[in-house]
Amino acid sequence: MEDVVTDIPPPSRFFQEDLNNFTPPSPPLPSPFLLFSHPNPDKFFRPSLLIIAISSPSLLVFHHVSSKTLIGSLILPEIPFSGNSIEPSLGDKSCNIYSLNCADNLILLISVQCSVAAERCHLVAKLLIGEQIIPERVLILDSVQSRNFRGKLLSR
Repeated sequence: MEDVVTDIPPPSRFFQEDLNNFTPPSPPLPSPFLLFSHPNPDKFFRPSLLIIAISSPSLLVFHHVSSKTLIGSLILPEIPFSGNSIEPSLGDKSCNIYSLNCADNLILLISVQCSVAAERCHLVAKLLIGEQIIPERVLILDSVQSRNFRGKLLSR
């Protein structure tokens, strides 16, 4: 007599990709968008410098800059707002846009405190650089994980 618990089940007649044909496709995610608190955000669309802080050290440094003013947010529909505080905090999963007070030059700082899915990165980057915000210069502060660092950099 067969033991149904320990016997290997027969192979499936379907391939894994065929099993997905029976489920309806998930609806597409809405596009990310910028939301400004200022009624006339046109002056923020052409900054002299756009700083995008992604790494933990850069987020920590810019979180403690006192001369910044919150002017808007990048809204990613896939990131829930639950758990975020009312005031900007390092523990929030948000993308806040700040202006930095610097004489005549407008400097925007975007603090990206949540992970952006790989398939959405191009759409978010296009939105931030060139579509709605057209900066003269861009500085992206990110870090290389130690497992991705292959050796010493060449010095010239």
